[in-house]
Amino acid sequence: MVDKCGPLRAKIAWNFINKPHSLLSRSLLAKYGNQIWDGVYRCNASTTWRLLRDGARHLRPLLRWRISSGNAIDTINDKWFLDLNICRWPTYVAELDDATKFVSGFIKDRSWDVVKLKQFFGIDLVDAICSVPIHLEEDKMDLIYKCSGKSISALVWEKSFEDLEDVQIWSRFKKLKLRPRVELFWWRLGLNAIPSNHFLMHRKLSDISSCPRGCISVEDKDHVAVKCIKISTLLDCLSKWGCYLPMFTNFDDCIDSLLKLAVSNPFVGNLYCSVVFLCWKGRNKVFHGGSDDSPLYIAANAFSYAVATFPCNLILENWDANQLCKLSQYSWRPPPPGWVKANVDVTLATSNKACIGGVFRDSKGRFLYAFGRGFLHWDGAQAEVLSVLAVGDFIQEWMLEAEGLIVECDNYNVIKVFKGFLNKEIDKEGVLNSKDLDFLDHFKQFCFSFSFRECNRLVDFCANLALNSDFIWDDIGSNNVPPSFVSLLKEECSCN
Repeated sequence: MVDKCGPLRAKIAWNFINKPHSLLSRSLLAKYGNQIWDGVYRCNASTTWRLLRDGARHLRPLLRWRISSGNAIDTINDKWFLDLNICRWPTYVAELDDATKFVSGFIKDRSWDVVKLKQFFGIDLVDAICSVPIHLEEDKMDLIYKCSGKSISALVWEKSFEDLEDVQIWSRFKKLKLRPRVELFWWRLGLNAIPSNHFLMHRKLSDISSCPRGCISVEDKDHVAVKCIKISTLLDCLSKWGCYLPMFTNFDDCIDSLLKLAVSNPFVGNLYCSVVFLCWKGRNKVFHGGSDDSPLYIAANAFSYAVATFPCNLILENWDANQLCKLSQYSWRPPPPGWVKANVDVTLATSNKACIGGVFRDSKGRFLYAFGRGFLHWDGAQAEVLSVLAVGDFIQEWMLEAEGLIVECDNYNVIKVFKGFLNKEIDKEGVLNSKDLDFLDHFKQFCFSFSFRECNRLVDFCANLALNSDFIWDDIGSNNVPPSFVSLLKEECSCN
């Protein structure tokens, strides 16, 4: 709980920055000023101010400057260019003088002074800096990552652990697509934070360390995940049904094998994790004086968990050949007759190069138009927002004769932002303004739609292709269109 205090306090610091007119903010500003990072620390400061400074320390890695005058922004040490400060970029910069110590030294008449920039930065870096917008309001802190659907505390918590090996392991563990309760159980098991008898005895809360089922061994995480007799019985039961699960020697061997199964055969990995979770639930019933679940009951439930996550798309004999594709949520869905549908997607490279891919199609899935365009960005969610807005740059006049337009992408939080904006909801993260969506006024009807990633394979192909160079295709028979793109298009059209 102590480790989570900082992320929870970060929310207070964000409210202090983002809501300067609140009663608490005005009181603290009058007494301590607005320097929550660089200000002088007072030993007799109030508890509120100390909590605020601690939260600001945890919040700082998630913030960047939104540039206006640049008077308050340190050129080298502050984050204002993409998601890193200049001193952390792998580039050479000439030594700055007093006039350019702050970003204001590179701004002239509300625009970038290109001549001054070229004196200190390389040509490529100058071009990238000139793409940073200069706003009319005063300099202020802004979130680096937006449209993530996560709270400030959750973002700070993830940021504080992103470089740890354990976090990388559990991020790969997500490929098993476990149910939330199952995933939480395995995470706690990995941290040795479940109330096994060994754990309770170590905490001096119990005198017994053996398994309550009668296993003659210490009930530690190796026993819970691998060595319990009940697990062996369940694996034998599943093997009779044709589901052969691997056997492990200890917990570390189990985790290593599950990470490999997450790539090669996630269904088997999901099934094993569900078996251990349900076996633990049955153990808790025994521990509290109840009766244990039967092996058939646990095996059936574990199998249903795995099948629900990885549904087997079997074509039944009495189904039409194309019926399954039409009903599946993982195939491209055509728009209503007379409408045009634009699917968009983004690829974000480690070099901070983001590429947008987009494809326009009609109600029969026929190709109309495609494009790919690259730019610099650091946040995949904000790049998805720009991909939706980019549709307006590629609208053709003949498209305006359609009955309506559907813009679809595979980021649910981004689509939620656009729908909320159309419904006059407040855009708390400030990612949109009214002029961004002016192109929609030319259509009779329009809407935004979410699609699963499996439905967006065609635009994902375009986004990855744009990593090489920008392109525009208006004729599917052109020599510039790769055969692999045509094959993907035919494959999706065959299911509609």
